[in-house]
Amino acid sequence: MSEIKAPAGKLSDNERQKGNSKYLRGTIAEDLQDPLTGGFRGDNFNLIRFHGMYEQDDRDIRGERVEQKLEPLKNVMLRCRMPGGVITPAQWLGIEEFAASHTMYGSVRITNRQTFQYHGVLKQNIRPVHQWLHQLGLDSIATAGDVNRNVLCTSNPVESELHVQAWEWAKKISEHLLPKTQAYAEIWLDGEKVQSTDTDTLEPILGKSYLPRKFKTTVIIPPQNDVDLHANDLNFVAIEQDGNLIGFNVLIGGGLSMEHGNTATFPTTAYEFGFIPLEKTLETAAAVVTTQRDLGDRRVPNPPHW
Repeated sequence: MSEIKAPAGKLSDNERQKGNSKYLRGTIAEDLQDPLTGGFRGDNFNLIRFHGMYEQDDRDIRGERVEQKLEPLKNVMLRCRMPGGVITPAQWLGIEEFAASHTMYGSVRITNRQTFQYHGVLKQNIRPVHQWLHQLGLDSIATAGDVNRNVLCTSNPVESELHVQAWEWAKKISEHLLPKTQAYAEIWLDGEKVQSTDTDTLEPILGKSYLPRKFKTTVIIPPQNDVDLHANDLNFVAIEQDGNLIGFNVLIGGGLSMEHGNTATFPTTAYEFGFIPLEKTLETAAAVVTTQRDLGDRRVPNPPHW
């Protein structure tokens, strides 16, 4: 059988940005010290997404600020990483406390992918919000950008032991597929800077240029399908025996996104792969992600489903 290769062609500029990012560092730390703008310059505008943020501005006063010859009121939306959407009451109270005191809108917004978002975080509060989440035992790593996103799960840990086990595996999968670069800790948590040029050591799963597009993973307990396994890239369907989790049926390659006028993009449902025992779960997850990493379409325009 002939070797399968990634599609050839001109790469999107997003690939240049990731490859030159110094493993997601860019010059984000320097931008944070720039008082002349409330936003991020150049490649950093996209790189902050790998740290869980999108730059926005207040549209309601955009015209008014233009008339005043002022920059738009730039801020960021931050999305938290919460596999299965499970947090403690203390964490929830802490989340609300920060929203009330340090965001423009004073609110927390719940997403349909089992997490929450802060909107209206001004530049001076960006590092504090990451440090606040860290104190709560949370983070926003890889909740945006070309990486594996927040892992969804049929999660209600008080319902049964099986639900607890499934949620624990959702957390393990999330941790296993996270970027291994120390950029997040260095920039936001004042961590020690680590220098290395060994791609295989720094990012053994994601690689220097990370993934071609966002990647979404779920863990499901039949007969529920509350996380829609057929609409996600990688899906683990819990198989139990006598109330205990013994492995997963795996489905891959689903997604519902479609770009208008681009016939290379199309919605499709995930394909059944087969059963794996529990001890092969993380290995399987890494194998699917590295296949997408190496063979996914990184060309212009945006890549279709694989």
